[in-house]
Amino acid sequence: MTFIIIVILIFVAFVVLLNRAGNKKETIRKYNMYILKGTEYLNSGNVEKAFELYDKAIYIYPEHFYAYSLKGQLYYNNRDFAVSLDEFDKAIELCDSDVDTYYFRILCNLTLKNHNNVINDCTKILELNYFNIDAYYLRGKSYFEIDDFENALSDMNTYLNSVNTNEFAYYIRAMCFFHINKYNLALKDMEKFIDLNPSNISYYMRKISIYSKSKLTKDVLKLLYDYIKIHPNEILLYIMIVNNHILLKEYDKAISIAEKAIAINDNIRTNSLLWGAYVESSDFNSALIVSNKIISFDINSNVALNNRAFVLIRLNKYEEALEDITKSIEIDSTLAEAYKNYAHILYKLGNIPLARENIEKAIEIDPDNGDFYIVSAAINLYEDNLDECFNNLNIAKEKLICYYDYLDDCIFDKIRDNSVFLDLYNEVH
Repeated sequence: MTFIIIVILIFVAFVVLLNRAGNKKETIRKYNMYILKGTEYLNSGNVEKAFELYDKAIYIYPEHFYAYSLKGQLYYNNRDFAVSLDEFDKAIELCDSDVDTYYFRILCNLTLKNHNNVINDCTKILELNYFNIDAYYLRGKSYFEIDDFENALSDMNTYLNSVNTNEFAYYIRAMCFFHINKYNLALKDMEKFIDLNPSNISYYMRKISIYSKSKLTKDVLKLLYDYIKIHPNEILLYIMIVNNHILLKEYDKAISIAEKAIAINDNIRTNSLLWGAYVESSDFNSALIVSNKIISFDINSNVALNNRAFVLIRLNKYEEALEDITKSIEIDSTLAEAYKNYAHILYKLGNIPLARENIEKAIEIDPDNGDFYIVSAAINLYEDNLDECFNNLNIAKEKLICYYDYLDDCIFDKIRDNSVFLDLYNEVH
């Protein structure tokens, strides 16, 4: 009797297992059918129906990852990135070995600039498949974005050893070299990048910036003249050529190139370029003519009025300069240069208290402009405050000085033999 009961129980268990297997097989069949039909709807452009069928697949078989991953891709394509990430997270929780789902989550996190998450997922992909070369590129890109240049370099080196046609990998590696001051290596990669992608002017600018950082001004100019043959109407190139000629004190060439820029596009920007070249060459009469032209483009430009005031000061036309600078400040009271020029005019006219008030405003707005501290030092000398004068000159030495002719003012004759003044003066002459 016992034996018969055992046989019956085994038979029942077997039938149950067969039914379960049959049900499981039917569930998988329906699941795959929903996935297939959903994808067909998606390919025909019916995204809403695709969502519906993927949801049905999840309902009947919630333990399987694939439908979650497909839904995540749909949300990603619709730019609903937060929900997309939720779906990818569910898919990876159910199956942590599907490389494709990791890649889609990586793309989503790249869009959201979650670079540490990208790094983690790329590392996981490489654990699953060490030879998955694209993971090195994506991880290196994210390391670069968080300024981890050493790790970015390591990944880009591995990637570029296998793939030599991805121009952006060369660009990223070039920028990594640039940030760790390996300029020759940066230039080599930037040249490769431009060879693979020669159409975008901004990439030439990056290469030029590397040369500029290396202080290779003549090399920069050679590049600029080469690039201007490719992009003859790109005003940015003319601006950089003019600025580099000014650095080399080649003012005639700077003026000539600025005039060519004006011939291409006669506007405030190009005329301001010519104005700057004349100012740097100390041809203030020509600069005044250009200032008048610039203001004719926009009579309410506070910058143009300030710049003309700057030139009028150099021509000792203080009353005219005062009229321009007053109007400039009325138009916009946030331009630090205007308060500096106002202070300069006032101390030339002998109104020292108001000059002091305005140079303090200029410094408050922009504390990193060395010119302001030189003007302040000049005002100190009118007040016979030598200690504060020397303090301001020392500060100016540590800041960016744009125009050194302030130091030629006769007011500094009082201290021209002093070591503090000589340290600053000799540094710039």
